[in-house]
Amino acid sequence: MLLAQYGLNLDMILIVALILGAGLLFVTELVRLDAAAMMVLIFLGLTHIIPSDLLFSGFSSDAVIALIGVMIVGAGLDKSGAMIDVARWIVWHGKDRESWLRFLLMLVAGLMAGILRSVGAVALLLPVITRVARRTGYSKSIFLMPVAFCAVMGSCLTVMGATPLILLNSLLASKIDNNTPELANITIGMFEVFPIGLSLMAVCLVYYMVAHRYILPKDRRERQLPGSSKEYFAKTYCVGGDLWEIRIPIASQLVNLSLAQLEEKMDPTIAVVGLKFGNRQCVPPLRSELIKPHTMLAILGDRKNVQEFADAHGLRISPFATDFAEHLNPAVSGLTEVVVPPSSGLIGQQYSELHMRQMQGVQVLAVYRDQQVICGRALQDLVMRPGDTLGLFCQWEKMINFERNPNYVIVTSDYPHEVYRRDKKIYALGFFILGLVLIIGNYVSLPIAFLIGAMGMVFTGVMTIDEAYEAVSWKTVFILAGMLPLGIAIQVTHMDAWLTDLMITYMAHWSILSMLTAMLIITTMLTLLVSQVAATIIMAPLALHLAEVVGASPKMFGLAVALAASNAFIVPIHQANSLIVGPGHYRNMDFFRAGFVLTGLYWVVILITVPYFFG
Repeated sequence: MLLAQYGLNLDMILIVALILGAGLLFVTELVRLDAAAMMVLIFLGLTHIIPSDLLFSGFSSDAVIALIGVMIVGAGLDKSGAMIDVARWIVWHGKDRESWLRFLLMLVAGLMAGILRSVGAVALLLPVITRVARRTGYSKSIFLMPVAFCAVMGSCLTVMGATPLILLNSLLASKIDNNTPELANITIGMFEVFPIGLSLMAVCLVYYMVAHRYILPKDRRERQLPGSSKEYFAKTYCVGGDLWEIRIPIASQLVNLSLAQLEEKMDPTIAVVGLKFGNRQCVPPLRSELIKPHTMLAILGDRKNVQEFADAHGLRISPFATDFAEHLNPAVSGLTEVVVPPSSGLIGQQYSELHMRQMQGVQVLAVYRDQQVICGRALQDLVMRPGDTLGLFCQWEKMINFERNPNYVIVTSDYPHEVYRRDKKIYALGFFILGLVLIIGNYVSLPIAFLIGAMGMVFTGVMTIDEAYEAVSWKTVFILAGMLPLGIAIQVTHMDAWLTDLMITYMAHWSILSMLTAMLIITTMLTLLVSQVAATIIMAPLALHLAEVVGASPKMFGLAVALAASNAFIVPIHQANSLIVGPGHYRNMDFFRAGFVLTGLYWVVILITVPYFFG
């Protein structure tokens, strides 16, 4: 055979065929990524290329266990409400502007990845991005890919941030050769690569600021926001619309009125759903609340009607919804419907006697009965009947308790059912910080550190063990576990040695810059076809050997390869990228379109910075 003439044996030919086949499945999306990874695993098992005891070693690898721990820790932080605080900070400083929100999310992801690795940073930011998207109405797809790409680049800020850098350091530390003493014990310091990682992050940030409209998917809409849509609600109940904030000035005629008196002055199609005075906030507000100077009102309704009310009383609508950003965003509250069943104990009671705002924490905006809508003042005299449909505005936490009430049947069921344990926030943050300290201090390995954090959150009640299982993206776990044995197969078949000899034959007389460029391209191609771990294992020894032959810096050649092994933007093979495929509803072509130019920019940055700092 032609390939055999070049020194390839049967096992090596099978590996070549497997790599090409896996690459074809990834690019064409004939099957899902996790299914393709399992097919790779099955092929290796049927051909007996690697020992049976190593076939499933990917499931017990440090990378997979660390990923599981990071996902659970991230879910614990979200359950405690800590991620809500991060989302609030980003939304506050982003001012609802898409470009600023994306910039802040990318910046936070890149900096976090230097410690938590890219996949850890993305896993922790997934719930934050979900909340930001819900609050602002933007699609998650315009945030997730930039965040994942910037996290991959930010992982190069420290040696512990990227797996290829850790592998390279291990090779450098063990490279003791009497004939090449200059390679002995030359390791890379924790923050020695910081300037390179910072340069990569800067390029990624600028790239998305300039080209985002051309490279991000368009019209990739999310599922409808929780609760009934405002259009449906306004049509059915004649109440609803957008949320507006209005501050009551000190000289207003509305001062010292009760909320009930204020509502009588308002059009029945608008409603006050929030009231804030000083640090005291009421959602929903009681009708007995007094309007004081500088009281902030949250009003739900059509802009035209709200503007008419504001103009009639000398009020001004706030340009930004800031005071109620936490309590009245779609992730926390919204419109919903409940029905009074024939078995309800409320039948025959007057609505005003139910005190639903005070007792249940929900606000009835209107009641639909017999093709008629009852709202405003008429609600107070309403007597409840079977089949009455109540249009509510409430916080979703109240709906969770409301579901247990046998007097009502919930119609709207697609609201967030998360229960946040805010009293456990100190435990969640404590175990998260403990994991970081253990990692930075090199007391335990990364998987053990995050498993300690994860189990600590379970034992302290931040989350249940079932919630911990649900937090793990098993699709991502199977992708990694299925692909890692391919790197073992390449070593077992001695294909790495064959490639080393081949490349040295052709590149020994090239210039340093030409060698670095060729190795960057080859390493990137290998990473796209297999994994960054396998690509590093193959290319790093070659890089060190080439450095020895041409008398160049081993750090420079080794770093060029290790950094190139993270250059996986064209297809979602990188762990951080595979983590966002589902939540962002991305296709492989989305990655190709955004990653093609970025891959070239990545090479340019490495070719400039690595020789400058390590040449």
